[in-house]
Amino acid sequence: MSYVIHIEHREIQEFAWVEITGFSEEFRSARKCRFQTIGWILDIVDTVHNKVGAVNVLDDDYAINALIKYAKMDSESAARLLAAPNWRKRFETAWEVLDDLEREEAVTLDYDYWHNFWPGFDTYNCTLRRFLTNYQPQILDTSSLDMSSSCDVAP
Repeated sequence: MSYVIHIEHREIQEFAWVEITGFSEEFRSARKCRFQTIGWILDIVDTVHNKVGAVNVLDDDYAINALIKYAKMDSESAARLLAAPNWRKRFETAWEVLDDLEREEAVTLDYDYWHNFWPGFDTYNCTLRRFLTNYQPQILDTSSLDMSSSCDVAP
C-alpha cells in the first residue's frame, strides 16, 4: 500500500490525516513519469479534500512532503502547486518545474497503456504526439506574431 487516508468521525468533529509511504503500487505511471507523479499526489490531495474538506486535515504538510520526496520538487514550487486554484494553474505550475526531457516523456507516454492523473491530458497527449511526430516548422519569423494570448503558459 502506498498511501492511507485515515478519517476519524466523532460526534461533533471529523478529521483526517494521510500517510504516503511510497510510490503508487497500482498506477505505474506515477513511478515512470515525474509529471504523472505530481498528478498522482494531487489526486490524493483532492480525494482527501472531497472526503473531509481541507480544513479537517490534521497534517497539511503531507502533500508538500510527498511532492518534495517523490516528485523531487522544491518546497516553494510545491507550495505554489498546492495553492493553485484549478487544474489549469496546477498544470502550468507543474509544467514549469519539468525539464525538457520530462516534458517530452509526459507528451509521448502512451495513455492507452499508462494511467493519466491530469484531466484531459491523455486526449491532448495523443493529438500533440501525432502533431510533433510530423512537425515541420512553417513559420520561420515569429517576431511579428502576437504572443500575448490568453493562455499565458510559461515555456
